[in-house]
Amino acid sequence: MAKAYYKNKNERKVALDKIAIRRRQVVLYSRMQERKLLFNRRIQRIIKKRISTITRNINRNQKLKTKEQCEVCGSKNNLDIHHIKYTLNPSDWKVLCKKCHVKIHQNQ
Repeated sequence: MAKAYYKNKNERKVALDKIAIRRRQVVLYSRMQERKLLFNRRIQRIIKKRISTITRNINRNQKLKTKEQCEVCGSKNNLDIHHIKYTLNPSDWKVLCKKCHVKIHQNQ
């Protein structure tokens, strides 16, 4: 690196201050980018959870509308969804009344 020559001490000080300011700007910019990245990841997680909740509720309501009775005893009161596998796929769900749902979970 070439040695810089300055006419006076004040000129050297100004040059060093500019370098220090530039370094601080780079550090602050990188911290800002890191915070933005963390914020975006947090937002993406929140959106993903909300979408899955909305999808699950829509699928649940559609399943309850198409099957209007318990698949075990045929009751039409207090219907609920039983998850065979815990997925969002409605084909892995059963429509059961509360009594049958409790019985299935007690047997597991």
